Amino acid sequence: MAESQIRPASDEETFRFGSGRSHVDDLARTDWTTAGGLTFAYSKPRPADTDEAACEQYAGDVLRYMGKADHRASEVIGEKIDMVHFFAHRASVRIEEASDEYGGAMYRPVDRLVIIDTDDATYECVSEGVVQSILVLCQLPGSGHPSAWKKPRAVTFKQIPVRNTFRTFKLELWTDPEKRKGKKAG
Repeated sequence: MAESQIRPASDEETFRFGSGRSHVDDLARTDWTTAGGLTFAYSKPRPADTDEAACEQYAGDVLRYMGKADHRASEVIGEKIDMVHFFAHRASVRIEEASDEYGGAMYRPVDRLVIIDTDDATYECVSEGVVQSILVLCQLPGSGHPSAWKKPRAVTFKQIPVRNTFRTFKLELWTDPEKRKGKKAG
C-alpha cells in the first residue's frame, strides 16, 4: 500500500461508508485518551495539564505516531518486537478500484495501530486482527494497561492468508525459535 493511501478519516467518509465497529473506540474507552472528536488510544498515561514539558512531549509523540512509522508489519513478520506502548487511531485507506460520482478517489475508514518498542522505533499495521490482539493482550492476567507492565512485552506480527490474494495480520507473543525447536524434539 502506497504511503499516500493512508490518511486521517474525515467525518464525511465515516458517514458515507459507515463507521462500522471501530476497535479504536474500545481501546479509547479503557481510560486512555480521546481528544475533541478525534478518537485515538495511546497506552502511555496522559500527563497532568500542569506539567508543560511532559504535555509537550506527549503531544509530539501523538503527532509522530499519527504520521509515518519506521516499519510496516509486512516488513517485520516473525521478528521480535519489545513492545512498551501502542497508539491506535482511525484512518482512511483509498479504495483502489472505486471513485465517487465526480471521478475522485474514495476512501474507507480503518483502524491503524502503531506499536512502540524499547528503542522508540515504530511499527504500523492497518489490520483489525492486530487491534483485536492488543485488546486481548491488555485483558490477559498479568498484562493489563501497558503502563503497569514491569517489562516490555515481546510480540511479533504474523501474516495470515484469508482469501486467494488477500492476507491479514495478527499479533502474537514472541517465542524464541530455538525454544520452539526444543519443544518439538522433546
